[in-house]
Amino acid sequence: MASEPTIEPPSEQGTSHEKSPEQQSIDFAKYPSLQKNMDVESHDGREDKLLRYIYGHPKLDSELRGSPTAILAVMDEFAAQEDFLINIGSNKATILTNFIHEHKPRVFLELGTYVGYSTILFANAMREANHGGEKIHLYSLELDPLIASIAMNLVNLAGLSDIVEIIVGSSAHTLRRLHDQGILEQGSVDMIFLDHAEELYKPDLELCEKLGFVDKKGCHIIADNVVRPGAPEYREYVRGNPRIGKSWGVPALIMPGEFEDEIEISRVA
Repeated sequence: MASEPTIEPPSEQGTSHEKSPEQQSIDFAKYPSLQKNMDVESHDGREDKLLRYIYGHPKLDSELRGSPTAILAVMDEFAAQEDFLINIGSNKATILTNFIHEHKPRVFLELGTYVGYSTILFANAMREANHGGEKIHLYSLELDPLIASIAMNLVNLAGLSDIVEIIVGSSAHTLRRLHDQGILEQGSVDMIFLDHAEELYKPDLELCEKLGFVDKKGCHIIADNVVRPGAPEYREYVRGNPRIGKSWGVPALIMPGEFEDEIEISRVA
């Protein structure tokens, strides 16, 4: 998952009690996790803490196990109450679930697994939309093997291991391997989600184009965080790309915190 925008610490000018305008607008009673130091937003042990939080949940067996929606709700709860997580969050989850239900992708490629929030969301939405019983598969790429192991664990807990394959490695190397080994064939991908590192959005999409992953007419490429922290080079590229029939921004909120952002959705002509 790509880093969400840094929440600015209090200004060094003035007293230690002063807060930035953005901080002053945060409902800390609703999102107490945002009161913590936000200089570091991931890969500091909070992901391990999340896993223990879920497995220590009193309703682990009665409600969470085998329920993607219940697991996502607990992940949202943890992000709001305990430690901020760089997941897509509940607002974007609703937008993207509806989009998947509408377009019914059978082969989904995700770049940036993180702890598996969006992976679980997408796979569950694909399964819900697959009324014809056709084979569906989601390939999710994650650079960090330890973070990927947490995602694998949660995907299994959600009962989605038959749909999801999490692959560890750099995005460019893994994309080439998926092509060279014939795992993903030309024109086989219905939907791509970019949410790893904003500076990699453009080169990785260009590589996907080179490998033929976006050759199918109507293939959708979705990019998160194109406003916060921003991906201006990527947006300029997709909006000027002759292979893209249409590309548009969808207003969305980063959760917790309700910070304004956009998702860029591009459709192959």
